[in-house]
Amino acid sequence: MVLSQDEIDKRYESMLRELYGLRHFGIKPGLSRIETLLQRLDNPQNQTPYSIQVGGTNGKGSTVAFIASVLKRKMHVGCFTSPHLLYLGERIVIHDQPASREDLLWAATRVFEASKDMVVTFFEVITAMAALLFARASVEVVIWEVGMGGRLDSTTVMDVDVAVITGVALDHQQYLGNSLAEIAREKSGIWRHNGTAILGTSSIDDGDMLLMQATPDIAINQVRHNHDLCFHQGQLGLSGKYQRDNAACAEMAIATIAQKANVIIDEIDYQEGFSNTSLLGRMDHVHDNMIVDGAHNSHACHALFDALETQFNGPWVYVVSISKDKNPQDLLTPFLSNDAQWIVTQANQERSMSAHTIKEVLCQTVPTESVMVLAHPSKAIEHAIDMTQTNTVVCFGSLYLAGEVYRWFNTKNDIDPIAINDPL
Repeated sequence: MVLSQDEIDKRYESMLRELYGLRHFGIKPGLSRIETLLQRLDNPQNQTPYSIQVGGTNGKGSTVAFIASVLKRKMHVGCFTSPHLLYLGERIVIHDQPASREDLLWAATRVFEASKDMVVTFFEVITAMAALLFARASVEVVIWEVGMGGRLDSTTVMDVDVAVITGVALDHQQYLGNSLAEIAREKSGIWRHNGTAILGTSSIDDGDMLLMQATPDIAINQVRHNHDLCFHQGQLGLSGKYQRDNAACAEMAIATIAQKANVIIDEIDYQEGFSNTSLLGRMDHVHDNMIVDGAHNSHACHALFDALETQFNGPWVYVVSISKDKNPQDLLTPFLSNDAQWIVTQANQERSMSAHTIKEVLCQTVPTESVMVLAHPSKAIEHAIDMTQTNTVVCFGSLYLAGEVYRWFNTKNDIDPIAINDPL
């Protein structure tokens, strides 16, 4: 039966409501449910010849984007990433194309049927949907981005050839542990004895040592010279000097898969792949002097500040929203050294911290008159746009805020009728 576009759109919205309704189960780390679900679907993930898993506190999405941008020149590539900003299909990309509404409906129908007598989470369902779609498209290599942590993340049920950890820093302590050592143990859980383990250089403090101590019997391929890429000395498609760290991790993973698959990736592939890499929410110049970045932990915010100081000029206006589970002082500290103006808002998400709470923290350090509260994101974005003629405006602190900015400027991307953070 051929469905009209209107019928597809109605069914798609209904599917989104059912899928997003799973949020009330919360985040439940563990592998048993996803293993059972995939078994009921005949383990579609096993139909992919090669796969890569990318974990780490920061840089996962960028590393996935670099790997895909190079490998797609010689192989049929699937990418599974999170979160999405405008459209659910951003999470499941096959050779540069986000999964269509029809594809998502096809996969969701099968996963809902297979899990009807189970209690499953949103992330487990979308992981299973991705495995089905990658199998149906006969992709040659899948790049799985870890959702959170590693050891108990749904993507860790995949039998991967390469596991990359970009580095470890403090984030999601309520799930992963309060110390860097505890978080390192969770992250290191993606390294296997039967695959290649790669470690980048974006850890803080003793992070690298803690990661390796957590897996003493696994040989680690450590990237030591991220700023000296073998195959690309020019500009990368993603801004920020820290992106060379991510690109070097990607380069090692690419070389490993190319050797396993007997595929030749030459210097031109690296050059063009790295220079043409793009990704929403990573120092993205969205409008005149407005930059959007999804930095939402202390380590990422320090890296963002350093990159901004190197590449752009003030005067500065910062638009910020922060989740309740973050320490606002940690995220704001690197930016407090600037004589800046602040617009504080509250992303349309139940986990968002009150804008007035953020203002209270800011006003302990900066003049009260430099801080404006516009709790509704659209009002904050609208006011920020007016300030771009004479200022460099930076939106940061939350990927949900980044999504709000992209919704405001959206001209070409598909956009969901309801967002993941909308009330149902």
